[in-house]
Amino acid sequence: MGRRQVASLAVSLESGPALDALYSSNLPRAVETAEAVAVRLGLEVLVDERLAEFDVDTSLATSFDDRPDLLVWHPDHTSIDGETLAQFASRVAEFHDDVVDRHPGQRIAVICHAGTIDEAIRWSLGIEPRIPRYHGFEAKNASITEIEFWPRGRIEGGAPRYSVLNSMGDVRHLGSLATDY
Repeated sequence: MGRRQVASLAVSLESGPALDALYSSNLPRAVETAEAVAVRLGLEVLVDERLAEFDVDTSLATSFDDRPDLLVWHPDHTSIDGETLAQFASRVAEFHDDVVDRHPGQRIAVICHAGTIDEAIRWSLGIEPRIPRYHGFEAKNASITEIEFWPRGRIEGGAPRYSVLNSMGDVRHLGSLATDY
C-alpha cells in the first residue's frame, strides 16, 4: 500500500508546477519516500535531521484518556530522547527559516511526518514554540499540505510576514489508496 501511495504522490507532484528542491527528514521511511519521489521528478533529496518527528513515548501516547493534562500539549512535554516540544518546534522553525532564505520565490517539497507538518503550519502562522497546542492538524500518509509563504509580507505596507495555507492533509490524489493512518 505505502509504495503505491508514494507513486500516486509522485505523479501528483509531477503534474503540478515544477519543484525547485526536495527535502526529507532523516528517518528511513521518509528518506525512502523522498528517494522514490525524487526519481520521478529528477531532483536530488536534501536530507535534514531537523525534519525528524517528535518521538512521543508510546506508553505516554496510549494513556491520553488517563491523563487529561495531555489533552493540551505543553511546550515542556518531552520526547523519548528528552527533547521538549518547544525545542522540537524551534528546530522545525529553524529549518523553514533556512529554506525560505535559501530558496526565495521557489517551490519546495518536504517529505516528513505529521508532527513536523503541525509545526510547519504553526511556524507559517507565526505561532511561537512556547505556546501550548490546543489544536492539531490532520496529516495522513502521503497527504499534501501546501503553504505559500512571504517572509517579508505579500504586499508593500502589509503584514511583515504572510502565509496562505492552500491545502492541509489533501489525499485526493490517492483515491482509494487513502487510509486513516
